[in-house]
Amino acid sequence: MIRASGVLIVLLTNAVPAMGRAGGRETHMHAQVITFGLNGITEEQFREACGADAPTFATLPGLLAKVWLRDPETNTYGGLYLWADQEAYERYIKGEVFNAIKADQHLENVESRDFGVFDDLSSITMPKLRVDA
Repeated sequence: MIRASGVLIVLLTNAVPAMGRAGGRETHMHAQVITFGLNGITEEQFREACGADAPTFATLPGLLAKVWLRDPETNTYGGLYLWADQEAYERYIKGEVFNAIKADQHLENVESRDFGVFDDLSSITMPKLRVDA
């Protein structure tokens, strides 16, 4: 676990596949940032619930890393997700886990943004993730 500028890094999967060509096609990592506010629960209650949910995230197909975000001063929480490719990201946003986040009455103003990733530059700045650019 690493703390830096209000960010709590909780999970980095052990098995990280190489990015590059898969099945004859080019694959590129995909990033997602989800933010929301807490509604009717404390940060401690939220953290406890997340602790119970973390193993579920660790087994999501295509999830390379999840960084748990917090800014209690502005009641902003969420996650930074790094996906193996856009298809993994799209499976997640159509799936049960993300829909449960959106429907959770204790979370308000749930927002999700997704981004493409420069795999070649990221391979330099993320040495623990192997990226074949």
